Amino acid sequence: MKQIFKILFLLIISTFTIFGQDNNLVKYTPEYQFKEGIYIDFESFKNNNPITISTIVTNIPLSDIDFFNKLLKKEKISFYDTNGIRQSVEPKHLWGYSKHNTIYINYNGNFYRLPTIGKISQFIASVTVIRTEPDMMYGSYYGGVGPTTTYEDKETKQFLLNLEDGTVYENNYKNVEKLIVSDKKTYDEYMAFKKRKRKQLSYMYIRKFNDANPVYFPKE
Repeated sequence: MKQIFKILFLLIISTFTIFGQDNNLVKYTPEYQFKEGIYIDFESFKNNNPITISTIVTNIPLSDIDFFNKLLKKEKISFYDTNGIRQSVEPKHLWGYSKHNTIYINYNGNFYRLPTIGKISQFIASVTVIRTEPDMMYGSYYGGVGPTTTYEDKETKQFLLNLEDGTVYENNYKNVEKLIVSDKKTYDEYMAFKKRKRKQLSYMYIRKFNDANPVYFPKE
């Protein structure tokens, strides 16, 4: 009997703890205010807990409209942590930053805007691709199978950010399937379409998933 009471007591305590945590969170809307600063990692973004610009050690005026662009070009960024100890971080190791209530994510050393925020967030980034083409000088002589030229090129691609764990995926229908599988209704509806149709409707089903699964942030 004592064991039963003990289990019940622990369940009650756990319930109050969960409700206490939920009370500290609010459903995200575009009106939500993100603190301005730089994010060391994904968790600091999820907790709306950046290194604020007032704690950053720099000679760039805080009023400079190009403040973040100039800051992120520095070799290292120095700041004071919550204990008043001076720390430093290389910009390439940051998760991102917040400016004027807009979030920018670091992808391969460059920072890109998150236009919308949801359980599945989307953004556009430039990536380097390796291209190989036949050498036009010799191609016709060798029947198109002669020497080739390899070069690097820039390509713009769409990506998906999973706000559950911070993982970034390339935006394609296969990854959309993985990301919406936790919502059975939305997933089953999406998978009922043929592959070609799923490719066409992926954006729409990301939005449906986000509407049914809102994201929460700490109260301001």
